[in-house]
Amino acid sequence: MFILILYSTFFSPPTHDVSMAMFRLSAAENGLDLQIDFDKADYLYVSGLHESTIDIQGFQDYLDRTTSWIIDEKECTAIVRELSTERDHVQVKCFIETASSKHTEFSIYNEFLNGIEDQSNVIILELHDQSRGFRMHNDRTQITISY
Repeated sequence: MFILILYSTFFSPPTHDVSMAMFRLSAAENGLDLQIDFDKADYLYVSGLHESTIDIQGFQDYLDRTTSWIIDEKECTAIVRELSTERDHVQVKCFIETASSKHTEFSIYNEFLNGIEDQSNVIILELHDQSRGFRMHNDRTQITISY
């Protein structure tokens, strides 16, 4: 019985009121800034890590596997520049270099943390003097946005 309790404590997904990651895109010189905020325990669970440290390269690899960004018909990569943790939350700052400065067409694929039950990934675009938000989840992993 003790082993069963111990196993379920360490290998069960974390529970929260709302499992959510926020992806905030905004204009920057020569591209877009992307800020990602999420729960540390959720990331450790889906990535199979049982340690408390999240490193930039490991996170970059996970981000590349679970997201893709096509902006103005060009595939782009979100490059992790900074990663910080505060208690149970992680904030990652990325840069997406774009060939165009128009930023009018977006095709986003996102399965970030989708191993967590009822996970939502909220995409917020703060561009062209507008703030637009879109909810992605297990049943909605791809969106196209036009300005």
